[in-house]
Amino acid sequence: MRAARAWALALSLAGATAAAGAADIEVESAWLRPTPPGATVAAAYLVVHNRGDRPDRLEGAAAARAARVELHRSA
Repeated sequence: MRAARAWALALSLAGATAAAGAADIEVESAWLRPTPPGATVAAAYLVVHNRGDRPDRLEGAAAARAARVELHRSA
């Protein structure tokens, strides 16, 4: 069951750029770490590439099954 939710999240993250109309934005390697029963925190990971010539910015995120979503950048 958790694997199905992880794939659903990964696919929704990958499809989010198309919904926003940002053809030059590409989401790669989206995945969600499975959580143990009763866990209150989860982590999802993805790589966002801007293939266009104009700057862009990720300003937020939301998840239907989470009260709060936080964005953290790793470089």
